[in-house]
Amino acid sequence: MVAYRDFYLPLAEIYPNSNTSDLGCGRGEWLELLNEAGFKTEGIDLDEGMLSYCRDLNLNVREQDVIQYLQSLDDNSVSLVSSFHLVEHIGFDNVKLLVQEALRILKPGGLLIIETPNCENIIVSTNSFHLDPTHVMPIPNQLLSFLTNYSGFKRSKVIRLQGLTDMTTPESLQLIDIFKGVGQDYGLIAQKDGPKDILNKFDNIYNKEFGSDLDMAINKFSMHLNHAFKMRDDKINELSLRLINEKNTLELKLIESHEQIKAIYSSTSWKITAPLRLLKKALIFILPSTFMQQSKNKIKPGIRKIIYFISKRPNLRRKIVFIAKKLRLYSKLKSIYYRLNVKSSPTIKRTSQQGSELLSPRANEIYTQLRKRKNNKDSMDI
Repeated sequence: MVAYRDFYLPLAEIYPNSNTSDLGCGRGEWLELLNEAGFKTEGIDLDEGMLSYCRDLNLNVREQDVIQYLQSLDDNSVSLVSSFHLVEHIGFDNVKLLVQEALRILKPGGLLIIETPNCENIIVSTNSFHLDPTHVMPIPNQLLSFLTNYSGFKRSKVIRLQGLTDMTTPESLQLIDIFKGVGQDYGLIAQKDGPKDILNKFDNIYNKEFGSDLDMAINKFSMHLNHAFKMRDDKINELSLRLINEKNTLELKLIESHEQIKAIYSSTSWKITAPLRLLKKALIFILPSTFMQQSKNKIKPGIRKIIYFISKRPNLRRKIVFIAKKLRLYSKLKSIYYRLNVKSSPTIKRTSQQGSELLSPRANEIYTQLRKRKNNKDSMDI
């Protein structure tokens, strides 16, 4: 009921202390609001139980048929006629009489307020409206607007109540909002023609929009779906582009690997060592594994001795390194050297004990001094 404040408060200023009629007043909540605004109120209802609530509140009410009541009032005698959840109970013929009689008794610029279930809401029209067996028929807001305009009212406004207050963010909408987003009830506020200075006071409120209709809810949900589909398509396109880039990168790496393998197979070192590989395969195939292991154990010391022999001759070592690099065997020989762990072999230890003949004279001098210091320190400790 608070939604109607902007309509009836200007009317209270235009017609202070004027008469109003509430048809089907129920417990009198609306009558109390109008009393607070400065109107003289009268409520009409056929339910004595409801009227007893109003009398306990000292409200002015009477038990009477609403059409008979309206017909008993004088022309231009009231400033506001209201009806909350009544018209769906009385049949459309009586609704027409109610609208016609309200127009007759209203003062110039006076208001007729009718609130009723909104059959534009799919849940209301297909389910909740029919839960009350005293409901005769739902009345669409388009029909009621046409009826008031056809009967002679100057203008009418529909406000949708008890729906979603904000349907402006498509990302948050769900399908259920199409059903629940539209107001469960609507109010129609029809205004009788009158002087321009009276009508002008209501122009702003009559130009304002209230709530969402079914078309708006469907359009908003369509926007939501289109937005969701666009986001999905963008993600698919992004993922597809990423997969294509990764595929191209892998293909390039595969091509590079093939080129590297091809370069290895066509290298001089690969061709030179081919007989050795063939011999190794033949020996592995012919000889037992224990024999191969024993052979390796015998070969390793020999290789260590060869390495030691080469290390004692810098010129020979440089020539061998030069030839190995030319033949692209240097890295292979180096890996074999480290696998044999030549650093920890007895031959290398002996070399370190004798002083490194591979060092420069200055380095050899420093090495000798360090060894003397170490020997002196060991003597002092003893």
